[in-house]
Amino acid sequence: YYNPAWINFWAAGGLGYDEGWLYAPASDGNLYRLGFSLESQIIGSQIFLASGPASDGYSWSDVAAFQVADDDVYFTTTDGYLHRMAWNGTTPDVGTDTLVAGPGIDGVDYSSSAMFIAD
Repeated sequence: YYNPAWINFWAAGGLGYDEGWLYAPASDGNLYRLGFSLESQIIGSQIFLASGPASDGYSWSDVAAFQVADDDVYFTTTDGYLHRMAWNGTTPDVGTDTLVAGPGIDGVDYSSSAMFIAD
């Protein structure tokens, strides 16, 4: 449990939702989760650490858009790349970070601050 007074969610981007949890990349480089009810649209007051920065120095503060889809999390970064990581139900497996698309792959800039995944 973390004190929300020192976490700035609005400085980073890409809120995501999955099965009762709102995921928020924060300016401190970590990924946090808060309980969220779709029915009442109430956000829980307790903040939990979902993931710290990856061992390769990757920071969640670089995330522009974030979305969970089945067993993966997709996110865009401020440098224009689309990433995919394995998702274990409540946290990403940072060791599985894979570049999917971006300026150096397909010539497209994916640094948008909004994303949705259609089935």
